[in-house]
Amino acid sequence: MDEIVDKIHGIIVGVLGLRPGKVQTIVRKEVMEWDSLNHMQIIFKVEREYRVRFSIAEVTAIGSEEDLIRSICEKLTVL
Repeated sequence: MDEIVDKIHGIIVGVLGLRPGKVQTIVRKEVMEWDSLNHMQIIFKVEREYRVRFSIAEVTAIGSEEDLIRSICEKLTVL
């Protein structure tokens, strides 16, 4: 689980250009850089990293780092 958290955090921080460790919990509404384009870049990178696909409903429901981690854990449990 910690590995997933670290990877997801790294992807989000990398796409958004944030300082690693500067932000504890990343929430889309609270981070100006997390716009719709960056949202899709985050989704695509996570899909590639974990070889999963998100539905449109799942993509629109993801509003935070925590949501993304939860979604990945659910998908990996199903596999």
